[in-house]
Amino acid sequence: MHNRRTHQVVLRPAPLHILARQVKALKDAESAHVAAKEKGAAHHALGETFGTKKARAAIRAAERNKVDVTAMEGVIGHLVDSIEKNTEALPTQGAWSCRMHILTISSFNLHR
Repeated sequence: MHNRRTHQVVLRPAPLHILARQVKALKDAESAHVAAKEKGAAHHALGETFGTKKARAAIRAAERNKVDVTAMEGVIGHLVDSIEKNTEALPTQGAWSCRMHILTISSFNLHR
């Protein structure tokens, strides 16, 4: 609450009210929840059947570019090891901050 005389804002605890919308016409109807994978598959099937050449090419490209995360589980350890090995020569954050304190950058003089 804002106090106009003292120009202060006072926060007070209030109960939490959770509101939800409900359409009366659809109250008795069963909701048809479609899983995301099923919806995507249906979209791809329609696109392949009725889509333009460009849309079909985009759908095929999207399918080719999908990454299978389960196939990468065995490679994670190797990736971490190779990243650590390849970044050994880089300075640590502490060494970098020390080096930045040593380097001084002169300020720009506009009146020169």
